[in-house]
Amino acid sequence: MPNMSESLRFGSGIYRSHRFFATLLSLIPGFGQFYNRQFAKGAIYFVLLMSFYSTSHEFIAHGMWGLVTLGEKLPEDNSIFLLAEGIIASLVIAFGILVYALSINDAYKNGKLLDEGKPLNSIRVQYRNLINDGFPYLMISPGFVLLVFVVVFPIIFGFAIGFTNYNLYNSPPAKLVDWVGFKNLFNIFQINLWRNTFFDVLQWTVIWTLLASTLQCTVGVLLAILVNQQGLRYKALIRTIFILPWQFRALLPFLYLLACLMTALG
Repeated sequence: MPNMSESLRFGSGIYRSHRFFATLLSLIPGFGQFYNRQFAKGAIYFVLLMSFYSTSHEFIAHGMWGLVTLGEKLPEDNSIFLLAEGIIASLVIAFGILVYALSINDAYKNGKLLDEGKPLNSIRVQYRNLINDGFPYLMISPGFVLLVFVVVFPIIFGFAIGFTNYNLYNSPPAKLVDWVGFKNLFNIFQINLWRNTFFDVLQWTVIWTLLASTLQCTVGVLLAILVNQQGLRYKALIRTIFILPWQFRALLPFLYLLACLMTALG
C-alpha cells in the first residue's frame, strides 16, 4: 500500500502528494509555500495578498456595483464616473488574480521539485535568480502598470460606453445612463444618418491606416535597405538628413511654447 505522504490516489490517476497538497493549500495565499517549507516566500505572498484584499475590497465592491447598475439615484450617482470606477476596479482585480495565480504556480512548481527528489532553492539562490532573470521584468513593471491605466483603460472605457445610451441629451449629471447592449450597433445599420457617418469615418480610417502606417513603414524599410548598400557614398550625411524631421518634430513644440511664454513675442 503506497504511503500517503508520497502519493494520493484520486479517481484513475495518481497525484504526487507534494505537488497536489502544495497546490491545494496555496488556495490560501502563502500556505502552499509554507507546505514546501519556503516560509519567507509564503509570508511575502500572504502579507501581499491579504494587504491587497484589505485595502481594495471596498473599492472593488463599489466599483463592481457601479459597473453593473451605472447608478440608481440622482444627483448622488454619476453613471460615467461609476463606469470608469468599475473598469478600474476590474483592472485591479486582474492584477490581484495575476499575483494569486503566480503564488499557486510557484507552489505547484516547487512541489513538483520535491516529488522529483530535487532540492529547493534557498533564499539566497532565489534572490540571485530574481536579480538575474527577473530584473528586466521588475524594471518594466512600473511602465507596464502605467501603460494599462493610461492606454488600455481609455480603450476599454470607450468600448464600454458604446454599449450604453449615453448621448448629448441623456448624460450625467442631469440623467443616469443605462446599458443597452448591442442596440447602438444595430442602429448604425438601421438609421441612415448613423450608417452614412459610420462608413465615411471607416473609409477615412482605412485610407489613413494604409497611407500613414503601411506606406510609412514600407518606405522606411526600403530607404534603410538602400542606405545600407555597400559602395554608397555619404552614408552619414544621408542618415543625418533622414533623422532631421524626427528631431525637429520634437523640438518645434518646445520652441512654440517658449515663444508663447516670452513677453516680447507671446
